[in-house]
Amino acid sequence: MFYSESLSSPINSYNVKRLYGVNPDNDPARAALIGIYPLTEVPEGYAVSHYRKEDNNTYTAVPHCVTIEEQQMVAIIRKMQSTLSSLRVRFGLPATQEIPQAIDGYYPLYTSEAESNYVSDNGESHEHVIDGVTYYMPDTGVELFHGTYNNGSGGY
Repeated sequence: MFYSESLSSPINSYNVKRLYGVNPDNDPARAALIGIYPLTEVPEGYAVSHYRKEDNNTYTAVPHCVTIEEQQMVAIIRKMQSTLSSLRVRFGLPATQEIPQAIDGYYPLYTSEAESNYVSDNGESHEHVIDGVTYYMPDTGVELFHGTYNNGSGGY
């Protein structure tokens, strides 16, 4: 594989011969005169970030810092987050999922009634006011603790 300075991109020897009438494999000096240089490609599994000219009149394809597989995984996660966000809007839930809190042995507590209702099997919650703040606890569907969380006893 070669790098064409006039095209600012990689080019194979067949296309160098076809476009410029030069065989870069057999005549690298003549190829260099028209801006065609050998190219060191990226390791397998990586995409090219950019191309860098080296001191020895070759080009190196500089890889991205993450693999193609990692880039694909990030794209899948972003798509799933987008889908989840759309579903949350459709069902009237907050844009982000709230993490339940444990306060004074009460668990799970939510600051959002909608979030608590979503977790509850029957879609309903009840309130707990702690230090003047109203929290919501699902009625069913999860183990409930009313002052007993973290002390080894079961919920009720």
